[in-house]
Amino acid sequence: MKYTDKTFKKKFGHGYYENTSLISNSMMTLFDKDPHYYKLVCIDKTIVPKMKKALFIGKAVDLWLTEGKVAFNRIYIHEDIKKNTKAGKTRALEIEAKGKTLLNEADMALVTGLVHRTKAQPIFRQIIKGDEYWLPAITQIILTNEEEDTKGKLDFLQPSRDGKVIRIIDHKTSKDISKRNYYFSVKKYNYDRQMAHYKNLVRHNYPNVKEIKCLHFSVEKDPEFIFHCQLFKFPRYMIEDALGKIYDILADIRKSNFKPQLIKSFDEAVEITDDYEIQT
Repeated sequence: MKYTDKTFKKKFGHGYYENTSLISNSMMTLFDKDPHYYKLVCIDKTIVPKMKKALFIGKAVDLWLTEGKVAFNRIYIHEDIKKNTKAGKTRALEIEAKGKTLLNEADMALVTGLVHRTKAQPIFRQIIKGDEYWLPAITQIILTNEEEDTKGKLDFLQPSRDGKVIRIIDHKTSKDISKRNYYFSVKKYNYDRQMAHYKNLVRHNYPNVKEIKCLHFSVEKDPEFIFHCQLFKFPRYMIEDALGKIYDILADIRKSNFKPQLIKSFDEAVEITDDYEIQT
């Protein structure tokens, strides 16, 4: 099924990120880290993971790009507040009580720069406006496969005008977009598995589509505020390999008892060696 944030909440009773009845790629990452941790976060809901700074910036940029400045301003606000003063602390609490997230001056400058640099790219206009071959992209669309209890929220989904091809375009902010280092980022953060998950959901919801193209539109976070941009495409073999990992994790989640790791014997001790030295 296809949802917006509003229709998803109406159907499931929770917003996309609060809902844990359907499994997302980020939930798979939690399980892969530790099944018991997955239970505490997604089932018991006794732990709320702290959002890392890089993800925080990325989400702010994505919101501005996909839903516009007005939507961004409903969530994020920048004020020169000195939190070490009584008045500053009071004002910060007032802002947070209204459901807004306070950006400091440096974060706001970074987000603004990343957004403006991305929007200045001719390819971004083609994504948003479409062209003679492609329809304008659908932004922040939620796709589900309720038979497999899975979900995903895509930044941009762009169908061709003849309905035969679809582009999945995920926007990323990255520390380094050189080809070599970006490959290692893809592997480190399971971006290949995330894209395979999205592709699986698109296949389910658009069964008549003949071809699905998987891309990252990446912009580099750098202290000089140059913000180089790059378009990356995922090869088919990488996506197909990652699909196998998805099915394995989903199967493990369904059969797991979510117990914490227990070391029961000294025979389980792992010898420390230098076999893993990085060769340069």
